[in-house]
Parts: sequence; C-alpha cells; structure tokens
Amino acid sequence: MTSGRAATPLVAAVMLLTILIAIYGPGIGKGFVKDDVVWVGANHVTSWADVRALVFRTDGFYRPVVATTFALDRAVYGLAPFGFGVTNLILLLLGACALAYLAMSLGLRSTTAVVVAGVWTLNFHAVNMAVLWLSGRTALCVVIAALLAAVAVVRGRPIAAGIAALVAMLAKEEAVMLPFILTGWAWVLAAPKPSAKDLVWRTSPLWVALAIYFALRAQTAAMTPMTAPDAYRFVLSPGALIGNALEYLDRACSFSAIVLVVSHLIAWRRPIITPATKRVFVLGAIWFVGTFALTVFVPTRSSLYALLPSIAPALVTGFLLRQLWDGSQVAARRRLTAAAVIVPVLLHPVYWSRNTRWVEIAELSTETFDAIQRVARERPDADRLLFRDDRSSRRSLANAYDQLLPEAVRLAAGREMHAEIDSGQADRSGAPRIVLENGRIRVD
Repeated sequence: MTSGRAATPLVAAVMLLTILIAIYGPGIGKGFVKDDVVWVGANHVTSWADVRALVFRTDGFYRPVVATTFALDRAVYGLAPFGFGVTNLILLLLGACALAYLAMSLGLRSTTAVVVAGVWTLNFHAVNMAVLWLSGRTALCVVIAALLAAVAVVRGRPIAAGIAALVAMLAKEEAVMLPFILTGWAWVLAAPKPSAKDLVWRTSPLWVALAIYFALRAQTAAMTPMTAPDAYRFVLSPGALIGNALEYLDRACSFSAIVLVVSHLIAWRRPIITPATKRVFVLGAIWFVGTFALTVFVPTRSSLYALLPSIAPALVTGFLLRQLWDGSQVAARRRLTAAAVIVPVLLHPVYWSRNTRWVEIAELSTETFDAIQRVARERPDADRLLFRDDRSSRRSLANAYDQLLPEAVRLAAGREMHAEIDSGQADRSGAPRIVLENGRIRVD
C-alpha cells in the first residue's frame, strides 16, 4: 500500500471530525435542560455510600452507567455545563469510532468504514438531540457499548461481548434485546451450517449478562412495563404502532437512503448487490428490528430512540457505497469525493438551524441558574422563589424545565427553596421573583 493510500482513511477521519466539531461545537454545554437537573443533582458523589448508590439508585429508569458519567462530570466541572457538553461530544466521537471498527470487522476497508461513521453521525435526526441535550448521553452510551458487543461477536470474542452487552443494558433499557440480536448475528455469521455447540459458546455470555442485569435491576425500584407511567406504558393499538413504526423508519433510515440515491446519481450507476452486501442486509434487518422492538411500543416518541437503530442503515449504505466506488471510473470517483466534502459543508446552516431548538432553551437555563444563584446569595433568608414565565415562544421556562423547575432551583441554589409559578395575583410575602419577558431573565 502506498503512503498516499495509507493516509486516505486518516484524512477522511480528520475531515469528519472537523465537520462534526463545526456542527455541534458551538452548541454544546449551554445549560441544564429538563432531566439534566435530576442527573446532575442526584449524582453528586461525596462518600463511599454515594458510590454504592450509583449502582442501585433509580428515578424510574435504571441506568447506572449514565449516572456514573454524570458523577464524574460533576466531580470535574461542578455546575459548569460546558464540560458536560464536551463529554457528550466525546461520546459521539467514540460511538463513531466504534461503528467504524464494526464496519471494518465486517469486511469494509478503513476509508469506507469512516464513511459509514459519517453517514451515522450526520443524520439529521437523533444525533443533535443526543449531543446537545445532556441527558441524551443515555443513547450515546448504549450505542458505544452495543457496538463493542457486536464487534466482539463478529470477531469471535464471547466474553468481551457479554461484558459490553451488560454495560449497554446498564446504560439504557432497549439493550436488553442485544442477546436476541447478537445471537441472530452469530447464527448468520456462522452460516451455512452453524454448529449448535459453537453458537452456544459464542452467545452464552450475552445471556449471562442479561441474567445479571435483571438480578441487579430487581434490587431497585426501577419501573416495569406494568408500573411505568402513561408516557412509557406500552401501547398495543395498531394505529399507534404503525404511526410509531413509520415515524422511526423515517428518522433512522431517510438520511442513509438520501446518501445512497444521491451517490448513485452522481456516479450514474445502479446499485450492485453482492453476497457480502446481502449478508449485511440480513444483519442490519436483525439489528433494526431488535433495537426498535421495545421502543416502538412506547407512546411518547423520541428521536433518541432512533440513534441505535440507525446504525443498521448506515452499515448497509457503507457496503453499497463500496460496490459503487469499486465499479466506478476515475471521473465518477472524483465527483463522489467532491460531493462527500462539499455537501456536508453546504448543509451546515441546516444542522445549525436544527440545533437552535436545543441551544436556545439551554442558554435560557443558564441565565435562570445565574438568577437563582444571585437570589440565593443576596437573600440567604429567602425560602420561596416566584417565577413568571413567558410562553409566547419556545424560549420558555416550561420548555427548559417542564415539571422539574423545583429540582432546578434546588440544584442552582444549593439549598431548599420552594419554587412557585407566579399566578399573576399580588404577592405580599416579599418573596423574590424571577421574570422571563421577551426572552430575557430579570430578578424583581
């Protein structure tokens, strides 16, 4: 291999890194939004008892791996949200590396593996929510661990697969499907005549991991499908399930489909399906169905649910693009390379506009925190704080905190302060008031 060819994957990786930093760097770590205040407030480790609590504490969900990441951030950054945002961006980059590693394990060349990572990370859906909303790291953590479990299965390392699968389960609930998904992968990869003994050896650590997970979870008060609130209780209505399936199909697959169509139009060639591509189609279908098998029943739709499944179409896209590249002439390859560089740059305004919905409420959160801390500092006798919201735009306290405003006040003030929404009636208690008006915070 010539030095020029050896440098190609490194150049591709640096370009992707630059693009991702340009897209998400300006918007990371702007403030604590909604569930962030719970994650940051609850996971403040000051004793060995707090360390143990990381394993068994639950607020309905059981995600000790994510809790540990917040505890580490809290220890390093305190209540400065930027550091938490940096962690989220790093987790995205680690997920991209893990996906590229999986693509290479399945037979793709390193440059094409970087392209697969790019297709996944540049998806218009899910990624911005996972990176810019600090609580979105739940999806990033499960992606990294699930991909490493898949790599271990592909490379025939069952113990490593079991450990990675357990970490994934301890990060997010849909990972409980990994033993089913990766057992299917092991069966497909062992074709045409998989040995039952070999299949059991390859997959038994995955099922042991599942048993360990449920044993740990049983010691907590984590919700179950029967005890979950309405927002997370499974629905069986055909209409709701079809609506969810179509919505998630769009969020997980549309970007990959667009990349494939545009690439083949640029090269002016039809897709070429090889046996290797067919095998990845099957693996991708197993992954896609398995990772959506639980969330499709959840009535509350979230783009985060599409982050893990979107790995499947990205992998399939990578294999089809490899065949396209190998079958194209030099001129077509130049057009494809130019498009891969120019199009993401031209799309930056689209990404930034989609990021705005998260950045603006995060910035409002930081302004609100500053106001709360000012009141707590200047009025040490105050135990009550009134808020007046302005819901004429998305930049509102309701969107920033939902029902978690009291937790936000407690976290920012560092002590108990009763938070109330101003009813508009005269208040004679002399309680300080934080007012949102025309998108700006002031203290009365």
